[in-house]
Amino acid sequence: MTLDLNVFTNFTANRVERLPIFATLRSFEAAFGFSDVSAIRVFCHAAPLHVPFDALHSALRAAIPGRIIELYSTRGLADGYVRSVMLSAADLLFQLEHDYRFDASAVRHGIADIARAMQRAAVPYLRFNIGANEDNALDRLTPFDMAGIPCCKTVIFSNHPHLVDRAYAREHYLAHIDRRRGGSRGIEAELTAVHGAGFIYGPLGHPPAIAHIDGRADTRQWRSERLSHRLTEFAARNAKIVREKFGLGRYGRIY
Repeated sequence: MTLDLNVFTNFTANRVERLPIFATLRSFEAAFGFSDVSAIRVFCHAAPLHVPFDALHSALRAAIPGRIIELYSTRGLADGYVRSVMLSAADLLFQLEHDYRFDASAVRHGIADIARAMQRAAVPYLRFNIGANEDNALDRLTPFDMAGIPCCKTVIFSNHPHLVDRAYAREHYLAHIDRRRGGSRGIEAELTAVHGAGFIYGPLGHPPAIAHIDGRADTRQWRSERLSHRLTEFAARNAKIVREKFGLGRYGRIY
């Protein structure tokens, strides 16, 4: 059984040390560690601001020393998600957006144990919940024993941090993801409409395993600090539009 980690990010500020991805990676390491991860890939949409890819890659290598970090330039989250499935040959993928934090105390199984249980129970998709495992206005949960690991069935697909069977995702998910949509759109609503059923880690009543630290809030804060930041953002956005319109932007593997 092989497992790859795919992380999806964008430039919420114009300095690498302000990007939220590094706190997310630290929380992943605290919850799971990296020893059971085969490959680590970072898919970056270079918007709305600008950070040199060299600086990002150097900071990523420093954050996870001793590991090869593949870095890709994408055209948005949906584009990166599709490419992450197509590029990998692993059995399972851990799909992680850059602005979530794990609560290690709420993750009571190792990542390899979770992955093996998914395979034994034929569970193609398992997410970590941002709230307690309880019914709410959007979701209805049913207890499920995943080869000895307590979980819940769910009626929605969420892009919250999740494990997915790569072959299953390639066959059943990719055709429904809309790569034309910008920002964080193009995945959740589309897959919920077709593949609403999924699974959540932990039994009924299990506490939240993740918290969302909105990356767009970082951009809003950066923008509000001074007028020069707003002008920098305006220039960066328009430069990217021009680059992509004329096919001048970097796309694909950077490192």
